[in-house]
Amino acid sequence: MERFEFDPSLLEYEDFIKYFFTAPVDAFWDVDPEGVRFVMPVVVRPDVVVRHLTRLCDEFSEIARTIALESLDHAIDGMLSEANFSLQSALWNNTVDLGERIRCIRSMYGVFANFVAESKAEVLPGCFFMWWDHICSSFWFEQTYKRKLPAKDYTRLGDQDRALVDAMFETLARTLKVDDDRTRSCALHGLGHLHHPTVRETVQRYIDDNRAASTSEGLRWLEECRDGTVM
Repeated sequence: MERFEFDPSLLEYEDFIKYFFTAPVDAFWDVDPEGVRFVMPVVVRPDVVVRHLTRLCDEFSEIARTIALESLDHAIDGMLSEANFSLQSALWNNTVDLGERIRCIRSMYGVFANFVAESKAEVLPGCFFMWWDHICSSFWFEQTYKRKLPAKDYTRLGDQDRALVDAMFETLARTLKVDDDRTRSCALHGLGHLHHPTVRETVQRYIDDNRAASTSEGLRWLEECRDGTVM
């Protein structure tokens, strides 16, 4: 199988949106008469990717309402999945201004508060439930694999990385307060993958407040989110 490189950071914002959100299902593969060539993502300008992602999150509800849910699922998976572009990796690049990266993380609140919580669809695609799983897993992969941190240990992080985890926690805790069960489930799932020192008490408080309305299976899942063992 032939492989070729593609750099989404070379795209203007409008073309970036078009590539991910209006492309056909096989857009991340280049099909020709001789077979399939796999797209190898490269990012020369991580700062551009961070700015594109921030603007996307700020404008997400406006963009998403014109796109089929199946296409949204495909686009978000293409952007965030480790098997595809994993664009959130640009957030862990310390050559990019820390303030811009934190702003990008905080902008993700709007995806859930302004789109997921307001959606009239009976069933939303799994990309939203997996959104923060992709984000948090990517961060800790960067720390434990590339930077050789021995464990997912917040106390061993450098100042910039702790600031990023703090921003993720603050955004997820804010999202957890949105009055929508689907949105809160997405936030809880993300907290379960974050490994921030305040997750345990935050999720325990949620459990205490919602114990009476939870099934035994639901409580077990909440406890996994609290303990950082959720899948």
